[in-house]
Amino acid sequence: MVLHGPRRKNTPGTFMKTKSKTANLSQEYMNHSIRATAVTLLDYSNFEARHIMRVSECSIRSYSRRLPESKQSEMSDALGFVVLIMQFCQS
Repeated sequence: MVLHGPRRKNTPGTFMKTKSKTANLSQEYMNHSIRATAVTLLDYSNFEARHIMRVSECSIRSYSRRLPESKQSEMSDALGFVVLIMQFCQS
């Protein structure tokens, strides 16, 4: 699966806009909305950034601004453990 495709005159650029109107959605969605949602969901599902970038051909930095508290806590614990090991080795 690739989250982009060849550009044809007007088709990709207006696909989501047209579908949004046809489905009577509350707002007009753009093609970019689908890519951003897919990248965000893949990131929250713990797929590696390099794999997400491979299928989306874009950086996930702009889509993954929020880091879940559980992940922040995990990272803090890992860093704390490294500091503890370093202190132990120095004594």
